Amino acid sequence: TILAIAEEANTVFTHHHVSVIKRDGQQSEIEVMARFTLCAQRIARCNELTRLIRGAKEDHDLGSRN
Repeated sequence: TILAIAEEANTVFTHHHVSVIKRDGQQSEIEVMARFTLCAQRIARCNELTRLIRGAKEDHDLGSRN
């Protein structure tokens, strides 16, 4: 769910929430602040800051887990 979005030149900022349902049925919600750099109308770079809003404490790294 996008809460806010701003754009200038080749940069787009978003503030959004991501809802996750894991394979075991547990649910989590993550807040994301992201900066996208565009090149030729494609995403060339994305920097994100994530925070667990709701869910199991061990899911605090879901936004950056490999």
